[in-house]
Amino acid sequence: MKKYNAVIPYTSALPNKHCLQALNTHFPYWRWLVSPASVRSFGKNREPLLYKHGYALDNGAYSYWNRNLDFPSDKFRTCVDRYGERADWIVLPDVIGDWQATNEFSNEWYEELRDVNQLLIVAQNGSEEDNYRDLCTWIDKGCGVFVGGDDEFKKAHTSSIIRLCKENGVICHVGRVNSMKRATWCNNIGAFSFDGSGMARFTKQANYMSRHMSSMHNQISLLAVDDYIENMQKKYDIS
Repeated sequence: MKKYNAVIPYTSALPNKHCLQALNTHFPYWRWLVSPASVRSFGKNREPLLYKHGYALDNGAYSYWNRNLDFPSDKFRTCVDRYGERADWIVLPDVIGDWQATNEFSNEWYEELRDVNQLLIVAQNGSEEDNYRDLCTWIDKGCGVFVGGDDEFKKAHTSSIIRLCKENGVICHVGRVNSMKRATWCNNIGAFSFDGSGMARFTKQANYMSRHMSSMHNQISLLAVDDYIENMQKKYDIS
């Protein structure tokens, strides 16, 4: 996998019109994170924006867990059928707060999704045990890693997980990043990408985060982002 010089930002699909304007004005390279919980936020009339910006497919488990709802297997399959092939990557379904259950649940989905697209396993509290033994098994399968878990887990283990991913040529993505400080941290420790929902909901946050991403990429090289977009456009024959 090609190494990019700056972290790639994703925000929830789809930003409201004011946030979208702010994102496009300051840094038009934001990509979107689609999930069963977010597809209701856009219809066919806005779908071209999805392909224009590019997107990845999350499983939506956190949103449903946060509302005390079971994982929406049928809705997730519908998202995979509709958006999976053209996504940058797909996050395997996980169980919030339970690494062993996640390990088993994700394995149930692995065979079903392995031929669709690049898959990411969700690392969370517990996955660090025995020197990331289980996580290394997933990486050996060619899966990338979506760093979830609580803040303490992220602080303590993200750098090590990124190192494991880079050594094996797979993506490491960091979830729940909504501040300039955390975005800079992701960039400095070598994360491939991050996502946050605040930039899709709050105009002020969209403005300052987008300006910050512009500054960060300009300080390094916008060519890395241009190459990424160009490669995706060639891959899917879109413009």
